[in-house]
Amino acid sequence: MQSLEPKDPTERYAVEFKFDRVLSSITDATCTVSLISGTDAAYADLLDGAAEVVGASAYQRIKSGVAGCVYKIRCEATDGTEVYVLTASIGVVTA
Repeated sequence: MQSLEPKDPTERYAVEFKFDRVLSSITDATCTVSLISGTDAAYADLLDGAAEVVGASAYQRIKSGVAGCVYKIRCEATDGTEVYVLTASIGVVTA
């Protein structure tokens, strides 16, 4: 699992999942989120819309989060019958 730089709850940006090691392109990607540690009843709100596919990468916008929580983002990419998964963890901190 990849570890991303911690984010502030007010930040909104896209996280890139690169599948170029196993696929030359992907046709679809779906991201989900779960809570590794901390308390956040609305942890699914970390995802800001659906993942976007560009070539062999999937981009998932993220937002909000609760300070002190660590989240796991799971990205499942498909190309025909091929399915690959990458995961990343991200912590939320306040400045």
